[in-house]
Amino acid sequence: MIKAEELFRFSEGAFSSEFTPPQHPEELILGKFATGPGFKIPPHHHTSNTICFLIRGRAVFETGDDLSQRLEMNAGDYAVIDAGVIHTEATVGDEEAEFVLALDHGGGDTIPVDPEDPFWK
Repeated sequence: MIKAEELFRFSEGAFSSEFTPPQHPEELILGKFATGPGFKIPPHHHTSNTICFLIRGRAVFETGDDLSQRLEMNAGDYAVIDAGVIHTEATVGDEEAEFVLALDHGGGDTIPVDPEDPFWK
C-alpha cells in the first residue's frame, strides 16, 4: 500500500502532478496530472510507455517527430503514447484537463526536445 503522504508531487503554475514512487526500476507507476485552460506542455518524450485517461476537460496530444498527428480527447477517452514518441499535451477550452496515467519501467525519464524551454527548468 502507498499512502497519500508518500506520493511524489510537483506543481508549477498551471501544471500539477502526483505519482506513486517506484520501488524498483521495472515497476508500473500510477499518477495523475492536471493542466489549466490553454496550457501546453512543450515537446518531449518518455523512456516508458504511457497510458492516459482523461477524467475531465478536453485536451489535444500532438505526436510524432513533426507533431503532425493530433489526438483530440474528451473526458472518458484514453491515449497510448509509446516510449520514445515525441508529443505535446494542450488543454482545450476554459476548463482544467485532469488525467490519470500509468507508466511502465518505474516511470522512466522525461526527455525534453528543447531542454532550455522554461517549462523544464
